[in-house]
Amino acid sequence: SKRTRGAPKKFCSFKTFGDRQASRPMEHEEDCFHCGDGGELLECTICPKVYHADENCSGLPQGKIPKGVWHCPWHSCWLCAMRSSQAGGMLFHCSYCPEAYCFECCPDEYKQQPSNTKEHQSLAALLEKQGVKSTASYMFFTCKECEPRAEQLRKDRELEEKRDQERLRMRQLEVAQARKRAEQRARLQQQYHEQQLRAEQQAHALSQQNTMSFFGPGGMPANDGWKEWVSQDSGRTYYHNPSTGITQWDKPHGFMSSSVAHHHHMQQQQQHQMRLQQQHQMQQQHQMQQQQQQQ
Repeated sequence: SKRTRGAPKKFCSFKTFGDRQASRPMEHEEDCFHCGDGGELLECTICPKVYHADENCSGLPQGKIPKGVWHCPWHSCWLCAMRSSQAGGMLFHCSYCPEAYCFECCPDEYKQQPSNTKEHQSLAALLEKQGVKSTASYMFFTCKECEPRAEQLRKDRELEEKRDQERLRMRQLEVAQARKRAEQRARLQQQYHEQQLRAEQQAHALSQQNTMSFFGPGGMPANDGWKEWVSQDSGRTYYHNPSTGITQWDKPHGFMSSSVAHHHHMQQQQQHQMRLQQQHQMQQQHQMQQQQQQQ
C-alpha cells in the first residue's frame, strides 16, 4: 500500500503579543475628527477617529464608502499622500485635526515644536487605550488653524485643575476642622468626666470624715472616750470615761448615743446617694446634648 501525502497537522497555534493587541476591539469616538459634528460617521480601521463620508471631512470622492479596510486621512501625508509604512514608519500628526505630514514634507515650525510633552503622552495613552496597537511612530504637533482651539483647551484644563485643587483643599480643610471639633468634644467630655469623678471623690471623702467624727474605729460613737451606762440601783443613766477615770451623771458636752449616731449616719448616706443620682442625671443630660449637636 502507498502512503498518501497530506497537509501537516497543527498541534498548537502561537500568537504574538502584537496579535493579541490587534484582537482588541477599537473604541471609536462619537464626533467627526474634522468638523466635530455627529451623525452618520465612517470609522477608521486602525484608529478610533471617525468622519463624515464626504469629500470635505473624509476626503472620499462623491461620498463613496470604501469596502473593507479604510485608513483615515490622519495616516497619510497631506502633501505627498505617502502612508507611514511608505515614509519610514513615521508621520507627524496634528493633535486636533486630521492634518499629517511625512518627515520630508513636514514644515520646520511643526518639527521644532516640543514633542513627548505631557499633553502628547496623554493623547498617546488614550489612543492605545481606545485600541491602537502602538503609538511609538506617532509624532504630534499643533497646526496653525488648531492653535486657538488648543490654547483654549489648555486654559480650560488649567482652570479645571485649579478647581480640582481648590475642591481638594476645601475637602482637606473640612476634614481637618471636623477632626479638630471631634478632638475638642472628646477633650471636653474627658474634662467633664474628670470633674464628676473629683466631685464624687470629694463627696465620699467628706461623708467618710463626717462619719468618723461620730464613730470610732469599732463602729460606735467616739464621744471623746465617754461611754453610756445604766445604774442597776436607780436605773438612771450615767457616763464614764475610762481614759480619764471620771464618772458623772450629767451628759458630756457633744455626747451622742449609738441610736442617734446611727440615725445621723443613715441620713448622711441618703444625702450622698441623692448627690450621686443627681450627678448621674446631669451626666446623661450632657451626653444627650452632645449627641444632638453631632446630629
